[in-house]
This record gives sequence, structure tokens and C-alpha cells, in this order.
Amino acid sequence: MTNGSLLTRHVFEELKSLGLTHVQITLDGPKEVHDKRRYFVGGKGSYDIILKNLKEIRDEVNVVLRVNIDVNNLDSFRDLLKDLKQNGITKVRLDPHLVHDNVFRNEYWDYTFPKDEEGEILVKLWETAKDEGFEIPQDVFRLGLCVAHFDVVVGPFGNIYPCWAFTGYVKGYLTEDGDVVIYEKLS
Repeated sequence: MTNGSLLTRHVFEELKSLGLTHVQITLDGPKEVHDKRRYFVGGKGSYDIILKNLKEIRDEVNVVLRVNIDVNNLDSFRDLLKDLKQNGITKVRLDPHLVHDNVFRNEYWDYTFPKDEEGEILVKLWETAKDEGFEIPQDVFRLGLCVAHFDVVVGPFGNIYPCWAFTGYVKGYLTEDGDVVIYEKLS
């Protein structure tokens, strides 16, 4: 799981030699949308770097492209797909993910969809993807790579969660020394 900014050719080759076969990379819209949401500490956007790295590895690894969707970027999904096509990136597994409330807060997560509209929105996203020439997987609701298998999601207060989608289930915590304490009954 990565935003792809550090997944350079060199890093990819090292990881590939260790058995890397899949990556999940997040782009939350075309450049102008993504860079407003996902930028480096100094304010520089990450889209161009991610796109460059994605172009270099796309044919050598299975890529799941996660697109976090909320009410503010829904209409830019098609523009993202067009940009990917223009850059020769079409053999990716799309994972349009509707944003939900969770413990990892930022201002974009305040713009979630009403629950009763989510099904219709997902259908619209998949129709857009099909219109733009992207494959629609048979198992559209079993996308992405689930990090629940890796125990790596750490909250702002040091709690360890099975997945950012399940931040109500604390599996353990990090101590101030960086040690991991796992609640055996929940692991």
C-alpha cells in the first residue's frame, strides 16, 4: 500500500526481487484535484511523481489503483481516467472507494455521501470506467489489497487497527518506545 511517490524504478526492482507482485497506489483525481488533497510537507503536489513512477512499473506488477471518492471529486473521476489513458496506463485494477467517516480525520472526509445514494454512485463510477475503456472486474466488491493481514494501520494515538475501514476495532497499540502490544483475543 503506497501513494507511489517513493516507488521509483530502483525501489521497485528491490521489492520485486523480494517477491513483490501487487501494489495499491492512490490517486484521488486528476492532477488539479489530487494535488490539493495529497501533497508533501512543503505543499508540492504528488501527482506528477506518482504518475511517473506508475508509468515505469505498470507492466511489471499488478496495480490496484485506489481512488477515494467524495462529493467534491466525484465529477473528476472521468478526467482522471482520461489522463491515465493518455499516459498509457490502462491495465490497472480500479478501486473507486467511497469515503466514509473514520478516526483518521481530515477536511475531505467531511464530504461523504448519504448511505442511501452509495449504490447508485458506485454504478455510475463503474459505468464511467467502462465508457473510458477500463476493465470491470467480475468481483468489483473484492478489490484492493486488505491491510488487515499486515497489522500496519496505526492511529494518531498509537492504536493499531486491522484496517482503516475498521477503526472501531483496536487490535493493540504502540508503546512510547515503539514496541507493539497486541491484544491476543482480537488478533
